[in-house]
Amino acid sequence: MPIGALVAVPELQSEGPARTLSEQGTTTVIRFLGTGAEMTQDTRQIVRYGLLPGTRITAALDGQPKAAELLAKRIERDAQSNLLVYSIRWQDGDEARIREDAVMSVAATEPVEALATAAFHDLRPPHGSHRGPAEPYGPLTFCAREELLGWRDAAWAGTGGVIALAGARVRALPHQLLVARRVLSDRSIRFLLADEVGLGKTIEAGLIMQSLLAMQPTMRVLVVVPGALVSQWFLELFVKFGGRPFLMLDRERLEKYPGNPWKDEQFVIASNRALEEMDAKSAMRLAQSKWDMLIVDECHRMQPQGVLYKRLSVLSRNSPHVLLLSATPARQHPDAYLALLALLQPQVYRTDDQAGFAAKLAAHDRVVDLLGRTMQDADPVSLAPAWIELLGADPLLAQRAQDLASGRPSARQALVAHVREHHQLDHRIIRNRRQVLARLSSATGVGGLTVAVRTCERVGYEPDAPELRVRELIAAYRAALIGRFATGEGVPPRLAHWLLQLELGLGAHPLVLDRLLAMRATVLADPDEFASYRARAVPGETMAQVLRSDLSENEITSHVAVSATCHCDGDLEEAPLKDLRAAVAAWGKRTTARDRQLILRLTRFWKDQPQEKVLIFTTHSLAVSKIAGMLTTAFGEDVVETFGAHQDTIVREESAKRFRDDPTCWAMVCDPLGGEGRNFQFVSVIAHHDLPWSVAAIEQRIGRVDRIGRDGEVPSWVISGSEAGCIDAAWADVIERAVGVFSGPSSGLEFVTDALETRALVAVLAGGAAALRELEPELAQLVAGERDERDRREDELFAAEEAPFAQAARMAAAIESAHGPVDSICRWIRSQGGMVRRDDEPPRAYQLRSRYNDKPEHGVFDRAVALVRPDLSFFALGHGLIDRMLDDAAAATWCRAQAWRRKPAATLAAWEGVRAAFALTCDLAPVLAAGLRLEHLRRLFIVAPPQRVVVFVRADGSVETDEAVLSVLMPTFDGRLGDVAISQVASRDAWTRPLATGSVDQVIRWQESVRRGATGALAHAHTLLPLQRDQAIAAFEASFATSRAIADAQAATSSASLGSDHADARLAAAEAEDEERQYRALGAALSGASLELASLAYVVVG
Repeated sequence: MPIGALVAVPELQSEGPARTLSEQGTTTVIRFLGTGAEMTQDTRQIVRYGLLPGTRITAALDGQPKAAELLAKRIERDAQSNLLVYSIRWQDGDEARIREDAVMSVAATEPVEALATAAFHDLRPPHGSHRGPAEPYGPLTFCAREELLGWRDAAWAGTGGVIALAGARVRALPHQLLVARRVLSDRSIRFLLADEVGLGKTIEAGLIMQSLLAMQPTMRVLVVVPGALVSQWFLELFVKFGGRPFLMLDRERLEKYPGNPWKDEQFVIASNRALEEMDAKSAMRLAQSKWDMLIVDECHRMQPQGVLYKRLSVLSRNSPHVLLLSATPARQHPDAYLALLALLQPQVYRTDDQAGFAAKLAAHDRVVDLLGRTMQDADPVSLAPAWIELLGADPLLAQRAQDLASGRPSARQALVAHVREHHQLDHRIIRNRRQVLARLSSATGVGGLTVAVRTCERVGYEPDAPELRVRELIAAYRAALIGRFATGEGVPPRLAHWLLQLELGLGAHPLVLDRLLAMRATVLADPDEFASYRARAVPGETMAQVLRSDLSENEITSHVAVSATCHCDGDLEEAPLKDLRAAVAAWGKRTTARDRQLILRLTRFWKDQPQEKVLIFTTHSLAVSKIAGMLTTAFGEDVVETFGAHQDTIVREESAKRFRDDPTCWAMVCDPLGGEGRNFQFVSVIAHHDLPWSVAAIEQRIGRVDRIGRDGEVPSWVISGSEAGCIDAAWADVIERAVGVFSGPSSGLEFVTDALETRALVAVLAGGAAALRELEPELAQLVAGERDERDRREDELFAAEEAPFAQAARMAAAIESAHGPVDSICRWIRSQGGMVRRDDEPPRAYQLRSRYNDKPEHGVFDRAVALVRPDLSFFALGHGLIDRMLDDAAAATWCRAQAWRRKPAATLAAWEGVRAAFALTCDLAPVLAAGLRLEHLRRLFIVAPPQRVVVFVRADGSVETDEAVLSVLMPTFDGRLGDVAISQVASRDAWTRPLATGSVDQVIRWQESVRRGATGALAHAHTLLPLQRDQAIAAFEASFATSRAIADAQAATSSASLGSDHADARLAAAEAEDEERQYRALGAALSGASLELASLAYVVVG
């Protein structure tokens, strides 16, 4: 091959033409014209790259680049160099002849000219040991690209605009899809997700986050959660939502981080305590950081004016997207309610305006009452004047009320729907309750949303003499330590926390209690050595703050250590501590009575129900191995698995998988990590070996099994001492009878559990189990007062309609069964120099390596397999490798033209013409001119998803409309069915050979045919555009009619009730103006949309 010749490498066709620089034996050194990159390639894998008439190039003239176009004249060959010589016309009109080594670049062409000038490769040449026929490489790559981009665009329609659903490793429930769609369709993503425990708030947040990342891949995300949930959130987001590598930061990790994570990292999950207790420098760095999305979980646990709340308020003001995951405060806590809304919308709500918020709550109560009467009254006509008096400032409601008064059919339904949509307390609060979803499920026939029945069995045991001795000495030790505070300000929080740890350790295992006592003894021996730990106790911290159960496993250890170093008194403690340690050592020499009772209960259970799964919880990670060892001795090694802080993440996942899948594994012993975010619906019984001093932690335990869709019973066994003085038994009584957590969810109690747990501990410190039992009626009254019937009634009245719920269920089912175009994905990866392999063993996973990666990724395309195999990647939209592949395909303008021949069919003997694919493309100029981010296009794509239109035009320029003919032409290229590329050789010689002999007529006829067909296709697309555009605009208008009406109604109501000069009224008016701005900009983008030619193929039948 001559030096300086234009060549191409079929396997690297995206790189375009190259020039030969030198030959070295059987290899050739080439340089690509487009990138300048050089490479050494097997000469057998290189083909000559001929240029056809009409090709636009840049060539050297007197050493300077100049634009030119090739003419339809004979191609000569330079006798001395063997290089091709082309006839060209310079941009100024002069004609000349140049050798191919003068060509500096070949211009990227749009599809029509790419097809006319044969700017594509037809076949991959056989080389090496391969001796089979050449592979039809070009058409398959072309069709793979088309199918990939079509799959990407169709996902918007198939997911209802929640694009994350296409690739999330979840089985989305209807209410989760509705929540995500509602959030993503709003002008501003700032929402409070307040579903009951177990309904999937984390999944909802993940779907919203992943959908936004699909529009804005560089988006920075900060997730702030209680420390105990850091690992859970990491696993949920990593496994279920695209495998993104979030940096986990609790306090200990943050202190060791070498740089500034708030600036350096794109994805961060930070614990509450890490943000709360950072030094001034780190706090300033955090305040100055910019995040595109802020997610805060369990935010009801924050003190409204605490350090964490204030720091998150700064981040919230500066973040475009904010999601708060929280319980919704009951009406008895308007201050907490207001604090959440002020964190969510600081420009709308002020924490110091409690009177104004109370008035808003009272006004909304009147709306709720009137709505209930309207829905239930047999003759609602008489209620129309009440609606006009209450909300007459809303013109749409006033019209519907007048329709109601006139007795118009369906007026009641229209008014109810309008109030539900436009007059919630705040439309940015989304709350779902189990009972409401169960009702919707029953009414629509949607399965998987039944409500289980919780039951409780108290498994009591008689403490033996060694345990009674330990209990006696702990009581004496407790009395000695708190006696000095009896007449003062009460027991210090850190001392109360330390004494509670001993009580919890007693319930867990003698080893736990022994380690705690050894820790205290070490501190007493040299208090000054542990001064740094005592210094970490925050001045002024309350008992509720110290009792917090929301720390990470690292933070828990240090938190207990801090309490162990506080309020030490060697003279007072030394003797009772020594006696207590000796008693614990004696107690630990044999299996405890608690454990013996657990063995007996399991024996009876498995005798009647062999192989049924039992999930056993303990409060301390140190107790896990001891309890598991005892059960292994009793039942065998295969029967028992463990799960907890003693394992790394991978081992924990393997343990959970074995417990789920292995029929010989009947029990799993867990520490608190097992109660965080796991799905153990398959478990038959939850056994509480010992109870934590936390209602939320107990709810989390039961919530691993009592999840939405679980039917039947969810039994809990509570193991506790039966002796009257056993504090664990008294606490179990309070939890069972006063709180009722074993008989139903504790949702709605989140804002009183701190008070309940603190009062209970104070009672124990003052008078032990007897004092706690005396307090039970008071605690029961506290809980009963919190369960506000008004909240439940409001949720029922403002619940989702049955029709959207059923539609969401159908969409979720369709998404679950869908999967990506596997063949096209593999084809494209191979075509770009990547690697595809498939395992022989089930589940026959794929190994994919793109050209950007050194190592392959192991995964599957089947969602059902991906759900049960978290160790495998899920190759779908949202996965990094797949998204990069789609970006490559979208940018591959070189792959928009092809030509192939199809065998005749019974209904079509011969046909020749073009296949043109068009994409409806929005005009982005109005969006940018309005100052909107491009991710606001999500609001368009939800209601008017991207569309593609395929048109066939005969060689004479006429549009093909015969359905029988179209059915033959429509399928894409498939070599297995006999389709072949137009050219039958491995290079473009077939296109350039006629020119080399002076026969240009054949090429001219080809180009004229292509251009004639393309002109017809473009003309037909012009006639189709109004219909396509009008359909999209109609859907857009219908969607925005609702959101504009909400904004306008809120502005009108605020102005009428508060006056137009009031701050809240001005804010409501500004939001209405912003909604109108987005409506006009997005509407203009859609009105200016055009059908852009995406690809063009020449098809010959016969």
